[in-house]
Amino acid sequence: MSEIKKILIGYDGLEQSETIIEDLQNAGMPEMVEALVLTVAEAWELPSVIDRVASADSGKFVHPNVSAIETHLSKVSENSQTIADSAVKHLQDNFPEWNITGESVFGKPAVELINKADEWKPDLLVVGSQGRSAIGRFLLGSVSQKVLYESHCSVRISKKRADRKNVVNRVLIAVDGSENAEAVVRAVASRNWSKSTEIRLIAVNDPFTRTEAGYLPWNTQEDKPEDNEKSREWISKVIDAPAQILESAGLNVLKVIRWGDAANLILKESHDWGADSIFLGARGLGRFKRFLLGSVSSTIAVKADCSVEVVRQIE
Repeated sequence: MSEIKKILIGYDGLEQSETIIEDLQNAGMPEMVEALVLTVAEAWELPSVIDRVASADSGKFVHPNVSAIETHLSKVSENSQTIADSAVKHLQDNFPEWNITGESVFGKPAVELINKADEWKPDLLVVGSQGRSAIGRFLLGSVSQKVLYESHCSVRISKKRADRKNVVNRVLIAVDGSENAEAVVRAVASRNWSKSTEIRLIAVNDPFTRTEAGYLPWNTQEDKPEDNEKSREWISKVIDAPAQILESAGLNVLKVIRWGDAANLILKESHDWGADSIFLGARGLGRFKRFLLGSVSSTIAVKADCSVEVVRQIE
């Protein structure tokens, strides 16, 4: 994955969207980026005075107060564009070198974000972890989950850690020896990280899921890998090689190996260490129109208490 040049940001003006702007400051963003802020207006709340009646002449549904609808839609559109413009200003204050524009459209947020990503082809699509549904409730991810599952590009779900006390920026990267994991590592290595950033690589030897690298012989009594040729080969491929890529980019890297359920152990490591973000691969199937998200990536994206970036390889 090459350096990020285009970012699409889904923004609705809610508190979760403010988190996006804060999160991007810890995402290793390059100095120069073309960013598009997309706000989606949902015009489902029509004025109560409006009732549809049938036209005796045409037999079709007509509206006795077309001007009321037009006025309502105009206000919704104007408010949505104001929200987009506000986000552009806030982003520009934090990233003065970026080329940022704002756009407002009508429709369903997830659908419009996916369609815009297909059309504009960003390197990264950024959304908040929650958003407002048409009846005003907050959901995890009715929008963010659909975007995560169905976008062709990499997706970052921005979350705000309530207990964040880190002075440094802590980035956890999950690796498993696959080509997809290597793409994740190279994506991180290409970013513009501050000198205080700490990188932690985690490889989980999951007895229930065979990765491309196979299993690591594990001493469960001492909770560490067995010291033999097969173990050394696994460790060299799965965690040492990615660490070298990151270290070559001038990053400080710590390596950890765990045994057990991959999703739960990655989540535990992130929580215990106080990670600010997790990077992992989509493990998608490129033969399909949309990339399918792996169960580990899906679980972590939903349950993590920090931001999660799912890296997709563009074919």
